[in-house]
Amino acid sequence: MGFWNYGFAFTLEYCAAQEDSLLQQTPQALDSVETISFPVEGDSLLIPIQEDTLAERKKSAEIDTIINYFADSIYFGVNSRITILEGHAKVVHKDMTLAAGRITVDWDNNMLTAEPIPDTTWRDSVVFEYDTLQATFFDTVNHVNYDSTVFLISDSTVYTLIDSVTLVGFPRFKQAGDELLGADMIYDLKSKKGFVIQGETEYMDGRYFGEEMKRVGDKVMNVGEGDFTTCDLDTPHYHFHSKRMKLIVKDKVVAKPVVLYFCTVPVAIIPFGIFPSKSGRQSGIILPTYGETASQGRFLRNLGYYFAPSTYWDAQAALDFYERYGVLVKGNARYKLLYRMDGSLSGSFVRMDYSGSKERRWDLKYKHSHILTPTARLNINATFVSDGSYYQDLSSNPQNRMERILRSDAIYRDSYPSINGSMSINLHHEKNLDDETWSATLPRVNFRLGQRSFIPQEEGQDEPYWYNKFYYSAGSNFVNMSSKSRDEETVEYQIGDTTYQETQYFFEHDKQGALKNSYSINTSQAALKYFNLNPSMSINQDITDYRLKYRYNPNTGEVESVKEEGYFARHTFSFSTGLNTKLYGTFPADFWGIIGFRHVLTPSLSFSYKPDFSKKGWAYYQYLTDSSGVEQKYDRYVGQPLLGGTPSAESQTMSISLSNLFQMKRVKMREEEEEIQKLDLFSLNFGTSYNFLAEQFKWGNLSSSFRAEPVRGTRIGPLMGLTIDLQTTHSPYKTTPFGTLVEKFYFEDGNWQRGKLFRLTYFNLSAGLRFASQKKEKSVKKEFVESEEWTAEEDTVETGEGILDLPVMETQDRLGRDLNFKPTDIPWDMNTGLRYTWSRSNTYIEPTRTIWMDNSLNITLTQNWSVSYSNSIDLSTGMLVSSGFTFYRDMHCWEGRLIWNPSGVGQGFFLKINIKSPTLRDLKVEKRRGVGGFLGY
Repeated sequence: MGFWNYGFAFTLEYCAAQEDSLLQQTPQALDSVETISFPVEGDSLLIPIQEDTLAERKKSAEIDTIINYFADSIYFGVNSRITILEGHAKVVHKDMTLAAGRITVDWDNNMLTAEPIPDTTWRDSVVFEYDTLQATFFDTVNHVNYDSTVFLISDSTVYTLIDSVTLVGFPRFKQAGDELLGADMIYDLKSKKGFVIQGETEYMDGRYFGEEMKRVGDKVMNVGEGDFTTCDLDTPHYHFHSKRMKLIVKDKVVAKPVVLYFCTVPVAIIPFGIFPSKSGRQSGIILPTYGETASQGRFLRNLGYYFAPSTYWDAQAALDFYERYGVLVKGNARYKLLYRMDGSLSGSFVRMDYSGSKERRWDLKYKHSHILTPTARLNINATFVSDGSYYQDLSSNPQNRMERILRSDAIYRDSYPSINGSMSINLHHEKNLDDETWSATLPRVNFRLGQRSFIPQEEGQDEPYWYNKFYYSAGSNFVNMSSKSRDEETVEYQIGDTTYQETQYFFEHDKQGALKNSYSINTSQAALKYFNLNPSMSINQDITDYRLKYRYNPNTGEVESVKEEGYFARHTFSFSTGLNTKLYGTFPADFWGIIGFRHVLTPSLSFSYKPDFSKKGWAYYQYLTDSSGVEQKYDRYVGQPLLGGTPSAESQTMSISLSNLFQMKRVKMREEEEEIQKLDLFSLNFGTSYNFLAEQFKWGNLSSSFRAEPVRGTRIGPLMGLTIDLQTTHSPYKTTPFGTLVEKFYFEDGNWQRGKLFRLTYFNLSAGLRFASQKKEKSVKKEFVESEEWTAEEDTVETGEGILDLPVMETQDRLGRDLNFKPTDIPWDMNTGLRYTWSRSNTYIEPTRTIWMDNSLNITLTQNWSVSYSNSIDLSTGMLVSSGFTFYRDMHCWEGRLIWNPSGVGQGFFLKINIKSPTLRDLKVEKRRGVGGFLGY
């Protein structure tokens, strides 16, 4: 037995266990006669508990599962068949959970009634404040009515409590992951329907409120005087209000009429609205964008519908209205089967009217990717267009507008891991939109056998022997090509005494087939313990369906060529070997955490040999004697794009390179442990070549490169990164005033005395810097003041836990400015790139110089404001080539963005204000203005 005690006793209740379970049946009656006395204001009441003489109740058959309930105190009404749970009350039935301050269970009607209760431990609350609580006792029915709750009693007295309290334990309903809050709730366990006063719920990123909410099904709810918003504030920045609203969970929300409010100000109204509440993709109307360009005039783009019938495919259709071009119809469909295939099909069509003549223009794009087997794939990427200026006239995509060559491919790839082989089949088509020429490869078949050892390692062999390091590889490439090329000729004709010239264009069609086979043999062996020797040999076999046949025409004095059809083979080969090693130099150190430096020097020497295949013995060249009696040679395979010309000069070339890498090792403390780090400071590389068989200019150019990243993985003040790249090319020979090379070294004629050993022909320097503000850790500085005169009542900080014994520290001045604020506290980052290029092929002319600087700056002015700026400057001319500002404003549930390009390509501005939520992403305001349509302004 137990009691509720508010300073006096006024009811009797049966105290059950903290957790219990009951079936849909009548609680058991108490024992026959029991008398309990308890004091009330110094007196005592005798409350007889009468024996329950009711017959066994009829059990309900509708509720066939256990109902679990919890509460601080539980009251059983034997005669009324009502159970009252109070204080952290909770009822669990299947996947439904109802929690509240008080829950009343009506077993006869299968009804649950949930409501909050007063919290008398918190005084002077301003939330749901009640000035008077009244308890009235009715002796006629022996029940007490206290705040709408009925209890058994035997006397009639009116008690009034004067107090100020708040309500706690507002009802909270959960089922299948959905949650509903309210001031009062009624729920029918049998029909799964319910009623809520002042309800609130959330679906996806939206919040729904209603003065009255009626749950008419598992996924359907009717709302009266409802509100919807994606703002998470208690007083939202905006909301949609509707007198009648239907919520279909994870589907849609239908409302009428719909009024848009900013705070409490109505700004727009529509007769009805349909809002999606599904997660992921969903069908719906696509709202258009309006604008104007110099080439297209005024336009309305992307008015259409998006259709998402399943998780495997979707589609959309839209219309574009152009003032000067008419109506453009376009569509796009996508499909995807996970781990199997995906693709898309898109196209557009417009019927244009030019002074009575109608023209149909269109484009079509298809993409497909298919995983046929774990090793085989098929990829298709095809683009077709009606004419060369279609994208320039109608596309708002800059990349499409600049694309002048259309490429289509269908590629099948497969690999064979057991033999380290692979195969690919490619169908390729390429079209030039400017001159209407095209080329097609139908097909290109490539097979490659990867590197394999002549004598593989045996099982259990840890290291390969020298004879295991001889490898071979092979490849085969078959190509069948057809093309359409354009040529021109000048035609002269005479009208009267005047001679005219006219350029006439004509197209030629060509077909060619070829097979290229390649074989390679190589090895890598240690030589003299410290060197690596890498000899290799490659053999090429080319088979083609034609070659050229030359003849001398004595009438014109020219050599003419004709195609000789058939199957002809050409064999070429080359040989190369390389020798390299590594040298290490270490330098100990002990300062600034640095423990040492290392220099890695890698000298490399290679030799390659190619025979002269133009000699008569190879039969790849045809020899003819011209009119002067001089014998000339002509390549019979020249002009074949699949094979290339036949090498005509014997070469024995030696390449020399020297690589330098400078490294540093340091000790860095990380979480009170020493960590050794190795850093690459910079690299410096040199390279040149020497051709032993060249008749002149045996030495090649000297190439040099330098790269350093002195600031990487750390920072120096605001400097976060620094990269420096340098490339140079020097020629060892002099030139004539006309730019022709002279067989004379540049360091001759006293240049070496002035330190000029090589002639600089190319110099390129690029540097990149990244700066960023330092992130400061948030800390709270606590200063304790010890003074006998100071007390907590004089100056305290009140917290939810009580009184914190600290003096209140001033953080703002009298103007409201933050005393701890510094300009460097604003987050920012900046990137700067500098490129300097110098080139001169002739000593006697002025060099060509270009200097470019690219900058970008991002500043987060406040928590809500950010600004970014970027530009590109030609420093050689002092011209600002392009620049642009982006202003971004975070407005909590809204955002605004202004893009302004004051000069250069895409000059103009674009303003957009929209809701952040993906559900309402089409609710936006846009404004565009620019000088042209290049970027869609």
